Amino acid sequence: MKQKITNHFKKNWQQYASFLLMILIILGMMYHLMDLGDMKLNIPMQYLGGDDMGVIVNAKMMVEQGWNMTSDRLGAPYSVQYYDFTSSMMHNAGLVIMKIFALITRDAAATMNLSYLSIFFIAGIISYFVMRNLKVNCWVNALASSVFALSPYMLYRNIGHIVLTECYFVPLSILLCLWIYERDDVLVPDKNFFKRKINYVALLFTFLIANNGIAYYPFFTCFIFMVTAVSKLVKTGKIKEGLRGVIATVMVCFFVVLSILPGKIYTMTHGTNAAAIDRAGFEQAELYGMKISQLFMPVNGHGIYDKYIDIYNENAFLVNENSTAYLGIIGMIGFIILMICMLLRRTVR
Repeated sequence: MKQKITNHFKKNWQQYASFLLMILIILGMMYHLMDLGDMKLNIPMQYLGGDDMGVIVNAKMMVEQGWNMTSDRLGAPYSVQYYDFTSSMMHNAGLVIMKIFALITRDAAATMNLSYLSIFFIAGIISYFVMRNLKVNCWVNALASSVFALSPYMLYRNIGHIVLTECYFVPLSILLCLWIYERDDVLVPDKNFFKRKINYVALLFTFLIANNGIAYYPFFTCFIFMVTAVSKLVKTGKIKEGLRGVIATVMVCFFVVLSILPGKIYTMTHGTNAAAIDRAGFEQAELYGMKISQLFMPVNGHGIYDKYIDIYNENAFLVNENSTAYLGIIGMIGFIILMICMLLRRTVR
């Protein structure tokens, strides 16, 4: 047994070393960017009176109660139920992680802080897994996963928008698209569907994707699934092949509906709540929607660029929280390369 373990580490030492390197890079950059040396775990990292208050409330509810849907500590003189607030039910993956920290620390501030800090490590680990599956060199993988885990978007969204900072399942969306397009055994609708283990992995991916990002990431994942479905249909000319992307889309939608089902049952039982928060439709999509230019434009704080960023922000239309979409230098280079590759005509053999 000892010899087998020794041989295993000799054969795979680069994978373990590169993984450790990724963790150390993420930890080092977080220590520098977030001043973790001065942080006290039992004091909230952010307490500004905005959306971050909702996060600390969730953490407090997780510590003192079972979940985040009801509380007798709020809504005096009665109590509070969040069944009318649909987004409370659409980031269950993050809530499970928060609950784990609540059980360990029994402290709301520590629970919130650790939930936030864990995001960057989870994002790096999942990205590393995805790229290893795609046979990317382990050392390149370690650096690329570190870049993804520390992307400006995640840092700027911070604790206030923690449900968007938790974008660690996005690499799984990309991997599942590649599996559907390139492999012949993933989500094929035939009598052997449940005999193939890879399909259980794919269904797990759709479950995780659906319970992350309060419908934003599931929505865009469904979009790229359908693009993959059409591409596969065009490539093969077989409807059965195109249906694979449709199956993935349907499963994500199914799990999203399942996650909000308690709220719908509550509404059918007690009626609608006219005082509940109501987001407008396409109007706010236009208001907060990202512009391509913002992928290349840093937020203020880059010294010599601040003047030009201010000119844009003061004169362009609809500049708000969408300004956090900046990709970073490496992300910008990757985006440009991908656009060039997409436009180049290649001969398919």
